[in-house]
Amino acid sequence: MIYKTYISTKTAKEASVFRQAEVLFKTRKLNKAIQVLEKQLLSMPQDENFIRGKLLLASINLKKAQYTGDKKILSKCKNLLGQSLELAKQKEQKELELEAKLLLSQVCMDLEDQSAVNENLRSALHLSEELDNAALSLKHKAVAIDINIRKNNFNKAYDLAMLAINELHALDHEIFDELQAEIYLSLVRIFIKKQDYKKSIEYNDVVLRYALHNNDLEKELMALNNMAIISSLQFEYRKAMEYLLDALVRSEEINFKSQIARCQINLGSIYAQLYNHEEAIKKYQSVLERFDELLETSTKVVLFNNLGNINYQQDEIDLALQNYSKSNVLANESNYEEMIPHSLAQISKCYLKNKDYETAAVHTSQAAKYFNEKPILSGWPIHLINEGLIEHYNENNFESIKKIKKSLQVARQRKDRNTEIEALAILAEMSKNNGDLETAFEYLNQHVESARNFELNKQSLQILDLEISFALKDKQNTIEQLIKDNEYKTLLLKQSEKIADQNEMLREVNQELRQYAYITSHDLKEPLRMIKSFSALINKNYEAKLDDEGKEYLTYINEGAQRMDRLLDDLLKYTRIGSTEIEKNKLDLNELVEIVLLHLKERIEESQAEIKVEKLPAVSSNQALLIQLFQNLIVNAIKFSKEGQVPLISIASTEDDFAYQISIKDQGIGIPSDQQDRIFVLFQKFHKRMKTEGTGIGLAICKKIAKKLGGEIWLNSIEGEGTTFYFTIPKL
Repeated sequence: MIYKTYISTKTAKEASVFRQAEVLFKTRKLNKAIQVLEKQLLSMPQDENFIRGKLLLASINLKKAQYTGDKKILSKCKNLLGQSLELAKQKEQKELELEAKLLLSQVCMDLEDQSAVNENLRSALHLSEELDNAALSLKHKAVAIDINIRKNNFNKAYDLAMLAINELHALDHEIFDELQAEIYLSLVRIFIKKQDYKKSIEYNDVVLRYALHNNDLEKELMALNNMAIISSLQFEYRKAMEYLLDALVRSEEINFKSQIARCQINLGSIYAQLYNHEEAIKKYQSVLERFDELLETSTKVVLFNNLGNINYQQDEIDLALQNYSKSNVLANESNYEEMIPHSLAQISKCYLKNKDYETAAVHTSQAAKYFNEKPILSGWPIHLINEGLIEHYNENNFESIKKIKKSLQVARQRKDRNTEIEALAILAEMSKNNGDLETAFEYLNQHVESARNFELNKQSLQILDLEISFALKDKQNTIEQLIKDNEYKTLLLKQSEKIADQNEMLREVNQELRQYAYITSHDLKEPLRMIKSFSALINKNYEAKLDDEGKEYLTYINEGAQRMDRLLDDLLKYTRIGSTEIEKNKLDLNELVEIVLLHLKERIEESQAEIKVEKLPAVSSNQALLIQLFQNLIVNAIKFSKEGQVPLISIASTEDDFAYQISIKDQGIGIPSDQQDRIFVLFQKFHKRMKTEGTGIGLAICKKIAKKLGGEIWLNSIEGEGTTFYFTIPKL
């Protein structure tokens, strides 16, 4: 159910963002909706609207979990709702507390935490009664109905649904339609269980009309799925397959995993009814492999039971026993009341087939505890046959025949043809062994007639399966292609999420590095200032008392402190590049280079460097970063000039369709070829034979600037002849 926010008019901006998130939610742009909401919540005070935003965010994440089958998202939902609940209690917002508990009960149901489901539903009921709010009371009933159906408590779900229908018409129209559709959708499932197909179709038609009118694709798919189930139960298999394949194609197109799983399970069941066991097994196993984490335990119970039925019909008794045993374990885990005795009866049936009467008797005795209390439970006819066969093994013929006759009666009432045929065959054999040939002959005739009708029906269903498969071949091919596409998309999504996680980690690491570099370059300057200050005091006050060796040591201290000071300055410059967005403006590079040369005037005059600047272009870039880039490269050219020679530096440019290429050429000492690959690496001083004042960060800064401006930087150098540095500035 879509959570509604109802933002107050006092916070128009927040209301606008929340409405945008709701629209994105309804159109199932879930990731975008989450992004919009999370950003808004970061800047909001923790007031009533903040709680509403948290609840909406939890609702969207809950829907995302249904689409993706990712249970980690459910844990995130649980945390969001826990926070919302605490805030709602603090602010005494009982309506929001109720909303949070309803959502939390749904999340806990998906996480299969039954005790938490019951606790939240009970608490929500008390709040609902206390608030006396018709809409919230109905919301509570809608959630409770759905949860009871999922727990297979159909009678309780039915009673709640009838109460809800009586209360519906007191609601305001805005939420009436949606709640009615939710409750009617649940009623369809209840009436299917009660085998009242007429009412199922009536209520399902209302849901379908609502879905089409409101463009609610999910409810439309659920309605199609329901029509398929109703059609198959009325033996209209072709119609059922058409509904299912239509729903499956559309579910695969939007990659709605929980709905895809439902369609595949129902397709498997139809194939099983058509005796296409190969396709049925393929569908069931596909669901178990693709959607294992998404499936509720109760659904797995039924799937393993169905697989066991097929194995048993194919006379693969050991395999059937494995699947029935899995069904029993899961039924006990999920307290699936109906399927616990049913699976025990199936297990016992397999042991009897293998003539292991002692083990069969143990499981039959366990099943009897349930069937004696509730004989209406599924699997009772099978259980009665099992009891009859065990009595026969214990030579209690009267009780044996009595049990088998009862099984025959119940099987006929329930139209369980397999059990009916089996019971008739056993009764014929027992009557023959007792010397009652007339009764044996009568049972044998019934058995032959039932078996023949069964076989004819089976053959006609298999022919129908071939006809349906041929008629719907194109749709099946479409589905297979969509499955392949979705598997590929899922793989890409996982890769994308992995990259996003890695990027987030990198962002955190970079932030830590920036903080570390700032602390290092800022806080370490204080002890450096102390070293330089006291060094200067020692030099001033004790110069006369120091010998030449002492003065030399003091010079080393001063030089070391100055080098460390420059290193920290350069390190801080390096970390600051790229940490913020840059502003680009129209710049004349000729004017910019004049500014750089003015900055370096003292250095140029001291070295007597000759700098030739050709006509440079106007570009769109960042002035401060370009000044730093030119300055670093020109200083580098001056610094590494040949000893005793005037530095000769030329600056020029070329261009192509995409970028301007700037070159800064010197005739200095050049760079050894074995060091050119690591020239732009942090702390690499490329000419260690020369004593220079460099920190090994200058060229690393140049590379970082070039990349930040969208360009590249490289060099061409011959040792002893000079170096040319090139960098590019992209055109607009």
